[in-house]
Order: sequence, then structure tokens, then C-alpha cells
Amino acid sequence: MQISSPYRAETSGISAFLVLLVVYSITLAPTMLHIDCGELAAAQYTLGISHPTGYPLFTILGYLFLKIPLFDRPIVQSNWLSGLWTAAGTGIFTHLIFRLLTFNPPVSAPKKKKEEKPRPLCLPAEAFWISLSSGLFFGFTLTVWAQATSAEVYSLHILLLSLMLVSLFSAWEKNTRKSWVLASVFLALGFSNHMTTLMVLPLAGFLYFQKNGLAKTAFQALLLPALSGAGVLLLMYGFLYYRAQAQPVLSWGNIHDWTTFERHLSGQQYRTWIMAGSKVAARNLGKFLKAIPSEWALMGPVLMVLGFSYGFRMVRGMAIALFIGMMVNILYVIQYDIKDLEPYFLLAMAAMAFFMAFGMKRMLDQWKLSRLAPGLLLFPALAFGLNFSKSDQSKTRFFEQYTQASLDSVEPNSLIFTQQWDFLITPYYYLRMAEGKYQNLMVLDKELMRRSWYLRGQAVILDKEIFSGAENELETFLALLQPFEENKPHQANALEEAYQNLMSRVLITQLKKRPVYLGMEYYRNEEVRIPAGYTVIPAGFFMKLIPAEAEKNYIPAALIRFSPEIPANWGPASANAYYSDFIKNVWNSGCSLRAEYEKFHGKAEMAEAWRRAALNP
Repeated sequence: MQISSPYRAETSGISAFLVLLVVYSITLAPTMLHIDCGELAAAQYTLGISHPTGYPLFTILGYLFLKIPLFDRPIVQSNWLSGLWTAAGTGIFTHLIFRLLTFNPPVSAPKKKKEEKPRPLCLPAEAFWISLSSGLFFGFTLTVWAQATSAEVYSLHILLLSLMLVSLFSAWEKNTRKSWVLASVFLALGFSNHMTTLMVLPLAGFLYFQKNGLAKTAFQALLLPALSGAGVLLLMYGFLYYRAQAQPVLSWGNIHDWTTFERHLSGQQYRTWIMAGSKVAARNLGKFLKAIPSEWALMGPVLMVLGFSYGFRMVRGMAIALFIGMMVNILYVIQYDIKDLEPYFLLAMAAMAFFMAFGMKRMLDQWKLSRLAPGLLLFPALAFGLNFSKSDQSKTRFFEQYTQASLDSVEPNSLIFTQQWDFLITPYYYLRMAEGKYQNLMVLDKELMRRSWYLRGQAVILDKEIFSGAENELETFLALLQPFEENKPHQANALEEAYQNLMSRVLITQLKKRPVYLGMEYYRNEEVRIPAGYTVIPAGFFMKLIPAEAEKNYIPAALIRFSPEIPANWGPASANAYYSDFIKNVWNSGCSLRAEYEKFHGKAEMAEAWRRAALNP
């Protein structure tokens, strides 16, 4: 009876998956984090339409997964799903590394002499430890780990990227129509989640044409794979269009015709951030290169250098393809002028992990250390030790604490006018849409008010009366906005004036019905004009709009206890200090201004109470 060896591609992949799933579960965020987390979780819960490009596969899979009762809160289940996807993707990538290490390229044999089957590049035991070590190394990088701790589209992208690479390698190896169709389907699923899949196409193209040449028959054979992928894309984005017609509570883009669909799919409003120029590219390239040692626990670059030539010698075709993918990824992404750029380099990081695996192989070969292959786990262990404290989100609650404290500080039916997408708006979306809180409180996004889809769709879905009394100003602004959104000549000054008039009218008409607050970011900020005959007074997290004649009267404000729990990896000395600093600055500014207001009205005790309520810088 033949005993199966434990050193197989499957066991290495499953081992990496299980280790990472445990670690990711331990470091999982218990609630919402910053930027898009709350919005994406709300989209999954409501089967809604999130920001461009809509991420239909992420939303559909998340919606179905949330139907399984696993956790008390949907946000925790969405976060855990991201950890599951990231661990599974890294496990599949580990499986791929094993297969590449043991790949036997075809060898041309002499006609008169039968050659024995070429030996693998690695013995199975050696390949097991190298693939497991490089897979865990990849999974413990700061960027990959960050996708596993909260609801984020890049977690699914890691899974799909791994499936794309595995299917492309299999297609390159077998070169059958069926294998290329499967690779095309996974590419289409990648596009159904995130458009950075575009950067996999040069890699895929190289593998296909390197195997099939540039003859007419090679292009003809692409027809079926192309049609298969197109069918998947049509199905996924067709669902996005279909779902938008039902006007879900989260309906970014107000998709109702081809124009709005194309704008959403292409991310039109983000185009100004792409191809931002040589200065932005140079800055981003410097940041990317500088981050490599900390991402890979200092040793990664050394292993990559060692493995570069070894990878080309052992599995040349895949090495060239991954090198192409890495370079395209880096050179394209550095053109983006956005803050959270790191996840866009995932393809490059996967290519680095590939070369690092061959660096480990070269190290074992040159120093004749094959028996010590299990010791390679020291590399991911080092990454785990160095990156754990930075990646652990298990105590990160201060984004929700900030959102709940600020929303609880105002009257339940208030209007809040702000542009705090990363801090306040997306958590508000989740709390309202997924947990049913703050149903009568409206948070209006100042920057999205510059977009017709928001004015005609999302804002009205959340509050059907939000533009009541401002219809004339709304129509004037929309008429001037249309040529701008169609990239036609437009009247910039008139457009801005109409925008300001619309904001002023909304503030005035809404104040007759409900309390109105402005985000602290607008205090003494010329971007928002306070309507004539009105003024603002400090009220903690916000500035409260009041008629000018009421300024002489004392208007009380609720003093709440706000002491957010800010972990060290979000503290002043961390790379994420911007986020905690912003929240502290908002609250401290509000406390300081309110203390002055209380003092001016002769409320010395209250003034002192507001001063004491401020947080330590």
C-alpha cells in the first residue's frame, strides 16, 4: 500500500490558509475602520451599489455570506469574510509557488535515445517548506495583512489574483482551449471585483503568445476564451445595472441609463487622480521603494535579489510574465494621486514573493542546507513579529466611537453638513443602513453635492425632503453642471456660484424644519459660505447654524464624555497618526471654541468643563 507524501502543493496551501485564518481572526477589527469600510459593509448588507466601479462580485458574495448567522453584528461578519478571502487567496498562492518550484519544463530528447523524465527543481519536502515560508511571508506583509482585518474589496482581489495566476500557469502549462477559457473566466471575475485586474492582462498576454506564437490561428483560438470572459463580465455588471433600478438604500451613481452606467463603471469622477504627472509618480515610487524593507521584515529584498536569476533559470516563462506584471503594476500605479495606494501594488508584491521563494531555494542549494528547509519559517516568523503590532486591529474602535459620539451629540432629526467621508460618512451609512440607527438624522456630503447622481439619487433616497424649498437653485446648478460632467466647455465661475447658492438655500430651508450643523472642518473656511443673516456657534463636534439675531442669546450644547480608545498602531508615533490626529483635533477645536463661547456668556463652570473635556494631543 502506497502512502501519500504529506509534502504536496495542497498541504502547503492548506497549511498557509489555516495559519493565516487564525492570525487574521485574532487581529480582526471588531467594528468599522476608516475610509470605505462602513460603506462597503453597508453595500454587502443591503445589496447596494458602492462607489465606482461598484464591485458587484464583492457585494453579491458578501450579501449571501451575511445571510449565514455567524456573528452578532454584520460589520464583524463582513470583516471576517475579508480575513477568510485573504487567507484563502494566500493559501492558493502558496499552492502555486509549490507547483512552480516542482515544475518540470518539457525537454527536447534525442530521437534515438529515450530520455528519463527530468527531475523536479525541488524535492517535495524542500518545495513544501519554501512555498509555505514564502506564502506566509506574503501573508504577513503589512499591506496584505491590512486587507484581512476589515471589510475591503482588496481582500477578494487577493483571492482572485491568486486564482488568476494559478489558472494562467495551468493554461500555459497545458495549453488547451479549456484551460485558457478557465483563465479567462477568472480574469473576468477579477474585473468584476476590481479594475486593477487590468494590470494582469500584459502578464496573461505574454503567457498566451509565448506558448502559441503570433500566428493567425493563435488569435482565432482566443475567440472562445474572450467570449467566455465577456459573458461573465456582462452577467456581473448587468446585475449591477439591474440592481440599481430597484433604488437600494445605498445607490452610488444613480445608475439609470447608459451614461450613468458608463460613468460609474469607468470611475469618471476619479480620473483626475490618475496619470497625475511625473512629480506624483516620483513621490509614489520613492514611497513604494522605501516601504519594501518594512513590508518584508528587512530580509525580503535580500531574498528577492538572490532569487531573481534563479527564478528565470528554473521557470523562465512564468518568471518573465511575473516580472512584466510587476513592472506594469508599479509604473502604472505610481501615477495615482490617492492616499491609500498600497493595495494597488498587490500584483507587484505577489511577484516579489515569487522571486523570494526562489531566493530561498538558491540559499538552500548554494549552502547545501536542504535538511534545514523548515528553518525558512524564520522569515515569516520575523515578519509576523515585526508587523503584528502594526497590523492588529482587534482593539480599534475609535472610528465608531467618534461616529456614535458625534451623532449622539446632536438632536435626533438634525442635518449635518460635512465632507468627512473617511471618518463620519461611511460609518454613518453602515449604522443607518445595516443596523437601523439614526433613521431621522441626515448627513449630507458636501463634496458629493457637486455630482448630479448624488443630488438626484443618494441624497434623496436618504431624505426625500432634503431639497424641498431649494428646487430652483437645484435645477440651476444641475443645468450648469451637465456640460462639466460631459467634459464639455462650461462656465466654471457660474457653476461654483450656483453650487454655493444651492448649499445656502438648503441650509436656510432645512433650518426652518430641523437643527443644522456644519462639520468643524468648515470653521473659518471660505469653501462654505454662511448664508447672509445667519451665523454659527460651536457645539462640540460641529458648528451649529443659527439666525444672526439669535447670536446674542445663550444656546446650550450637550457636553458629552468623549474618550476614544486609540491603540498604539494609530497613535502619534504611528504611520496612521493622521486619522487619530484628525479626530482629536476636531474634538479639541470644538471644546476650545465652546469654552470661549461659555465664558463669553458668563458660564465659567461650563467653560472649565469644556476645557477639561479636551483630549491630550
